[in-house]
Amino acid sequence: MKIKVTDYSNGTHEFHAANCNHKKTIHSGNGDSFFKEFDASNKKELMHQIDLWFNQDFAHSNGMTPEEYVASGDGYKCSTESGSDLHLFPCVKF
Repeated sequence: MKIKVTDYSNGTHEFHAANCNHKKTIHSGNGDSFFKEFDASNKKELMHQIDLWFNQDFAHSNGMTPEEYVASGDGYKCSTESGSDLHLFPCVKF
């Protein structure tokens, strides 16, 4: 599944469907967008894969695998809640 990722200078990330064209309204300022492939069959699995992908550098800096780091509760968590640091938008459908 191809996801459009927008990375903002304040550290927040938005995750949209690859073909989504709606304007970004949650965060102000310009963000850098790119596409990332995830192999997920449902929203819960996609959110977990986003958690692992986003936290991989933090995990390695702490001598852990991404799975261990996320499970420890120290990592950032993907959410569908507006204003979250890793925001999955409703345009991502399964």
